[in-house]
Amino acid sequence: MDAFKQFAETALSGELIPATSSILFIVAYWLFSLVSGIGFDAIDFDFDVDAELDAGDMFMGIGLVPLRWLNLGVIPVMLWLTIFGIFWFIVSYAMRMGFDHYTDASTTWDVTLLSLRNAAIALLPTKFLTNPMREWFRIDEFDPNSFVDMTGMTRVPVNSSKVGRVSVRQPKDNSDVILKAVTTEGEIKSRQPVLIVGYDESRGVHIVVESSENRDTATDVS
Repeated sequence: MDAFKQFAETALSGELIPATSSILFIVAYWLFSLVSGIGFDAIDFDFDVDAELDAGDMFMGIGLVPLRWLNLGVIPVMLWLTIFGIFWFIVSYAMRMGFDHYTDASTTWDVTLLSLRNAAIALLPTKFLTNPMREWFRIDEFDPNSFVDMTGMTRVPVNSSKVGRVSVRQPKDNSDVILKAVTTEGEIKSRQPVLIVGYDESRGVHIVVESSENRDTATDVS
């Protein structure tokens, strides 16, 4: 009990507070995910630096290069944050028990610097551990229009204003491809069957509607 108390006091003090907070957030997220079934695509951002950029957006594109190098956005964001959060806490705790045990971090500035240092160190093992995962989420080049008239499943809610995600099973190798998608029919909830009816080249997204099978089921229930 004394060992656990000491561990808890250490984890909730000084430069470990941000790392511990990230662990608590990650645990809460995955527990909520198990209950709601939202999956690791609910929190997702686009870090596409391969797209054509206007001159005004070039600096933003350059700034995203390090994020891509760290595999952030190449693999699902929540999976990356989970791995990074674990390493951040391990590094922070190990440094506290070792070098930082003799450091007088009495000011907020000192604590902030130590926390940032630990986060920077944690990026390295995160990078190396997520490297093999790039292949798991790699999307081969394909003709976007080839998915029109195919059915898929929403990974997150899809509506007309916010780009969502839809998984589609490829017949040739029975693998899933994740597509960006919007709908013109209000909102389609997560994990609902949809039909891909078109592709918007200007936005780079597929247009989906609720699957007729799902509509028939809803009609029968009502």
